[in-house]
Amino acid sequence: MTFSEALTAGDFSRVLALAYRRQARIVTEYVFPPIPDRSNDWLAYVDGSIDVCGDAECGCRSRVRIGRGASEDEAVSDLMEKMA
Repeated sequence: MTFSEALTAGDFSRVLALAYRRQARIVTEYVFPPIPDRSNDWLAYVDGSIDVCGDAECGCRSRVRIGRGASEDEAVSDLMEKMA
Protein backbone atom coordinates (compact mmCIF):
# COMPACT_ATOMS: atom_id res chain seq x y z
CA MET A 1 0.00 0.00 0.00
CA THR A 2 1.35 3.41 -0.92
CA PHE A 3 1.29 6.49 1.28
CA SER A 4 -1.59 8.09 -0.66
CA GLU A 5 -3.60 4.85 -0.68
CA ALA A 6 -3.25 4.54 3.10
CA LEU A 7 -4.26 8.17 3.56
CA THR A 8 -7.32 7.77 1.31
CA ALA A 9 -8.35 4.59 3.16
CA GLY A 10 -8.04 6.35 6.52
CA ASP A 11 -5.43 3.85 7.75
CA PHE A 12 -3.55 6.38 9.85
CA SER A 13 -1.31 3.87 11.62
CA ARG A 14 -0.09 2.77 8.19
CA VAL A 15 0.32 6.41 7.12
CA LEU A 16 2.48 7.03 10.19
CA ALA A 17 4.56 3.93 9.54
CA LEU A 18 5.10 4.86 5.89
CA ALA A 19 6.03 8.45 6.80
CA TYR A 20 8.47 7.25 9.44
CA ARG A 21 10.00 4.77 6.99
CA ARG A 22 10.70 7.60 4.57
CA GLN A 23 12.63 9.51 7.25
CA ALA A 24 14.31 6.82 9.33
CA ARG A 25 14.62 4.05 6.75
CA ILE A 26 13.15 1.06 8.50
CA VAL A 27 14.68 -2.21 7.34
CA THR A 28 12.66 -5.43 7.32
CA GLU A 29 13.96 -8.99 7.08
CA TYR A 30 12.21 -12.30 6.54
CA VAL A 31 14.07 -14.69 8.85
CA PHE A 32 11.94 -17.89 8.81
CA PRO A 33 13.46 -19.62 11.89
CA PRO A 34 13.41 -23.45 11.91
CA ILE A 35 10.55 -23.71 14.40
CA PRO A 36 6.84 -24.44 13.86
CA ASP A 37 5.68 -21.08 15.28
CA ARG A 38 5.42 -18.56 12.40
CA SER A 39 4.53 -15.54 14.58
CA ASN A 40 8.02 -14.01 14.46
CA ASP A 41 9.13 -14.61 10.87
CA TRP A 42 9.62 -10.89 10.16
CA LEU A 43 11.98 -8.42 11.84
CA ALA A 44 11.94 -4.61 11.54
CA TYR A 45 14.58 -2.18 12.77
CA VAL A 46 15.94 1.27 12.00
CA ASP A 47 18.83 1.07 9.55
CA GLY A 48 22.15 1.24 11.39
CA SER A 49 20.63 0.69 14.83
CA ILE A 50 21.74 -2.93 15.22
CA ASP A 51 25.42 -2.16 14.68
CA VAL A 52 26.59 -2.60 18.25
CA CYS A 53 30.10 -2.10 19.52
CA GLY A 54 30.85 -5.68 20.62
CA ASP A 55 31.68 -4.76 24.23
CA ALA A 56 29.56 -7.07 26.42
CA GLU A 57 29.58 -4.56 29.31
CA CYS A 58 28.63 -1.51 27.22
CA GLY A 59 24.87 -2.08 27.29
CA CYS A 60 24.29 -0.90 23.73
CA ARG A 61 22.59 -4.22 22.86
CA SER A 62 19.81 -3.51 25.37
CA ARG A 63 18.95 -0.22 23.58
CA VAL A 64 18.37 -1.83 20.18
CA ARG A 65 14.67 -1.92 19.32
CA ILE A 66 13.51 -4.71 17.03
CA GLY A 67 9.94 -5.24 15.89
CA ARG A 68 8.75 -8.79 15.28
CA GLY A 69 5.66 -10.19 13.63
CA ALA A 70 4.05 -12.82 11.43
CA SER A 71 4.00 -10.34 8.53
CA GLU A 72 6.15 -7.42 7.45
CA ASP A 73 3.44 -4.93 8.49
CA GLU A 74 3.12 -6.53 11.93
CA ALA A 75 6.87 -6.26 12.47
CA VAL A 76 6.87 -2.56 11.48
CA SER A 77 3.87 -1.88 13.73
CA ASP A 78 5.58 -3.67 16.63
CA LEU A 79 8.70 -1.56 16.09
CA MET A 80 6.64 1.65 16.00
CA GLU A 81 4.99 0.70 19.33
CA LYS A 82 8.37 0.01 20.93
CA MET A 83 9.73 3.33 19.72
CA ALA A 84 6.76 5.36 21.00
